[in-house]
Parts: sequence; C-alpha cells; structure tokens
Amino acid sequence: METIISVIIPVYNVEKYLKKCLESVCSQTYKNLEIILIDDGSSDSSLSICKNYAERDERIILIAKENEGQGKARNVGIDTASGEYILFVDSDDYIHKDMVKILVDTAYKYSSDLVQCKYREVSVNENYLIKDRDISELRIREEEQSENERMLCWYTEDIIPVNKLIKKELLADRRFPVGMYYEDKHLMFRLRHIASRIVYVDEELYYYVQSPSSTMRKEKTEKHYASLLRCSQELMQYCQDNNLIRNYESELAGYLRTLLSIYYQTKDTPALKKYNVAAKKELKRYLTAWRGNRFIQGQYKLIVRAMSINFDFTLIIFCFVNQIRRGIKE
Repeated sequence: METIISVIIPVYNVEKYLKKCLESVCSQTYKNLEIILIDDGSSDSSLSICKNYAERDERIILIAKENEGQGKARNVGIDTASGEYILFVDSDDYIHKDMVKILVDTAYKYSSDLVQCKYREVSVNENYLIKDRDISELRIREEEQSENERMLCWYTEDIIPVNKLIKKELLADRRFPVGMYYEDKHLMFRLRHIASRIVYVDEELYYYVQSPSSTMRKEKTEKHYASLLRCSQELMQYCQDNNLIRNYESELAGYLRTLLSIYYQTKDTPALKKYNVAAKKELKRYLTAWRGNRFIQGQYKLIVRAMSINFDFTLIIFCFVNQIRRGIKE
C-alpha cells in the first residue's frame, strides 16, 4: 500500500488562484494523500472554496483559524500531519500531476530525507500547459555529504520549502518561526544541514505563480528589514555554532549583498533609519572577513576593496550607481 504523504497548504485571501492550486493537488496520480488546508483568517471567499473542495474530497482536512501568518499556519499543518513525508504547496501556486509520485519514488529509491525538484516561474496571466513527463527518463542528482560539507544555500532556490518532499522526522522538534518574514529560509537551511541525503530531480514540477499578493512582492516594510537582518544574523551564528566553516564563508558572501541592499533601500526613509544604521554597522563588522572571502567575486570584490580604502565614500558611490540603474529601468 502506498505510504501517506501529507500536503500542507496555508490559505490566505487567494480566491483568484486557489481552485487551480487545489485541482492540481487533488488530481495527483499518487492518490494516498492527506491534504491539509489551513485557512489563516481569509476575508475573501477562500474559506468557502476550501469547504467546497473538502466536501468533494475526503482526503482533505480543513482547519480554519485566525490570521497569524504563514509560518504559524504551516506549523499547524505539521502538527496535524500523519504522513511519512511532507510536501508544502503555496495556495497561489500549482504542481505537475506527477510531482508527488516522482518525488516519492525518488525518495524511496535513494533512501533520501529530502527530495527537491526544479520550479518554473509562471506569470499570473500565463496559461502554462503542464507537459507530461516520462518518469523513466528523469535526471537525478544525489548529494550525500557530511553535515559540515553541505552548502546550506540561503541565497538560492535550495532554501525554499515548496519544491521539496521532506521526511517528517526532520521536523520532529523543528518549526517555522512565527511573526516574521523569511520564516521558510530560517527553517530550511537547518533542515538541509541535518538531512543525511538530499536528492535532486532535474525537472520543473512546481509552478510558482508571480502574483502581486505574494508577501515578498509587496512594498518593503519595517517587518521585512527586521526579519531579513534577524534571519541573516542567526544563520551566521548557526554556521559558527556548528563549525560549518565552508558554509559560513559562502553565506557571508551573500550577507554582503543583503547588507548593501538594506543600506541602499533604507537610506532615504527616516522611519527605517535604524535598519540603515544597523546595515552600516554590520558592513564594518565583517569587512576584514570579506577581504579574503573566495566566494566574493566581480563587482562585490571591488566594493570590498574600495570600502577598505574609504568606507563611507564607497557607500555613497554604491547608492549613486544603484539610483542611476533604477532610473534607467523605470
């Protein structure tokens, strides 16, 4: 008998996209699913849509709760799940009809803790046709490294939760942080660290809809910058605490780009001044470490050299150049 796979879908004000998402999950060729819908206090017709699908499909477990954010909603799903593996799907996205089957078959074939597929970004108005896949011709890449060698990849698609089949054991005592953005990154780099084997399916099986309702596509607020700084700083500390030297060097290179971005985006907004000051402080703190960082290349290597000579002047030039680029794009 097929093992139960728990599909966790947080739902919040996505009436325009929800039906397509649920159709793609309910019509999976792998049938033994536990589909957990967590309505996070939607004010549109999302909850009504969920109820309609729950009446039609006995595999659906519907939980309606007050709005507490995506991290909390996913945690409720994890606490409810009874499957051996968990698959997260965002309610404005959709998946290939064979996604679960392909990932489950791969997980068992390679005895993996985490199976990851590629995803395709799809515009809201794009009627992307999901092509059938010949499962026998799938390209597979296996990663079995010691815990101190695996790259945690905070700054790549490896860190998102939705294109992965995750063994529930990895989540035994781990949950998404609540009340902040980037909660997926906060948890996923830890899961990548503790996973004994990760397998990659080189196929686009997850369809990431570029909707304006996406949290990360909305105008940046104080919560965005506070969350980004917290997640980045805690990642640096996690790498140090676990002696992840190679990861630390790699993620530190990404931290440079993050800090420069925060500094530039907050420099002209008085309400965000403390994040501008915090970014500048962190840039000074890590400047020595960045000088010899082998993961810093190209323009960022030049920026580090320039900051070593004249820190404040370099930041002024960086902001000036970015302002010009932004003007050209607009």
